Amino acid sequence: MLMLIFGAGASFDSYVSRPPGATYPPQEYRPPLTNELFEDRPAFNKAFQQFDKGQPLFAKLRYLSDAETLEQVLERVDAESQGYSEGRKQLAAIRYYIQSVISECEVKWGNVHMGATNHKVLFNRIEFWRAPRNESVYIVTFNYDRLIEEALSMFDLPFTDMRHYTQHPSYRVIKLHGSVNWAHPTRLPIPNIERMSSNGVAQQMIRGIDSASVSLKDFEIQNTFPPTQIEGFAYLPAIAIPVQAKSSFECPEDHVNVLTRVVPEVDKLVIVGWRGQEHRFTGLFKLLQRHVAVLIVAGDETDVYKTRAALEAAGLDGVYTPYPHGFSNLIRDEPIIDRFLSIQSVHSG
Repeated sequence: MLMLIFGAGASFDSYVSRPPGATYPPQEYRPPLTNELFEDRPAFNKAFQQFDKGQPLFAKLRYLSDAETLEQVLERVDAESQGYSEGRKQLAAIRYYIQSVISECEVKWGNVHMGATNHKVLFNRIEFWRAPRNESVYIVTFNYDRLIEEALSMFDLPFTDMRHYTQHPSYRVIKLHGSVNWAHPTRLPIPNIERMSSNGVAQQMIRGIDSASVSLKDFEIQNTFPPTQIEGFAYLPAIAIPVQAKSSFECPEDHVNVLTRVVPEVDKLVIVGWRGQEHRFTGLFKLLQRHVAVLIVAGDETDVYKTRAALEAAGLDGVYTPYPHGFSNLIRDEPIIDRFLSIQSVHSG
């Protein structure tokens, strides 16, 4: 069984004609890496100003010291906020902020690649391999954007209902950190909500988060940014705060159930732009019951090494193929993909 894992590096390097380092488009158009989520970009500054409750935290995250990562700072804030009302409001503002900047990047980056993404090329090669075997391919992503959904639309896969992610027989998409267009329904009474803009509803949600009843196990598709209201109640973006040691995922329960069920059957694993730092997910690799062929696609040898080290520390028994030249170069070198897919699985024991 083939599984693909996409991290932020896959979206960052998602268009072969404009690889990282290209002079065009401007940096502000490119989907950010995790440590770039709070960069000084025009669209990011607009969201910085818009969700003002989060500004004390935004300012800290923009100017991290060399000794701290963004995930480490947010993990500490997340722990501290349990008994601190302002901290909870700041974290709610971060959900709206991330949704805002990622949706803006989707538009700007889409106007650059015009649909010709590396994801489409990769999935097209995989489909030539998959279709004759009538296999299911499992895609795990930690990204908030919809580059994967857009790419799979070429196979007429719809993503207009939450069920579409895990019930298609050919491709099943598991978004462990949520999605830019997912939202949790809430029960926070907001006077005159029907006459408010979506931004006004967001501000009320942030300020009233302590008294809001949020259905964190319920997810709905919402294509308004910020998410709008329905029947007098608001929605909260279903966006995971990027911390290193998350105790839970930001996705429907069936995503986790599907993942837990299929991991033991995986014999081919393609990793693109992911560092292997989500510990709850890597812990699932202990369920693997066979040797795994692993293709690690990263921007340089250091990133390949770090990803492999994280996987081995998690107990993944694999035969590793390193590709330290980035997603765009992999797309130029299609034989690498084809040779990897043709590898015969080798059972352990």
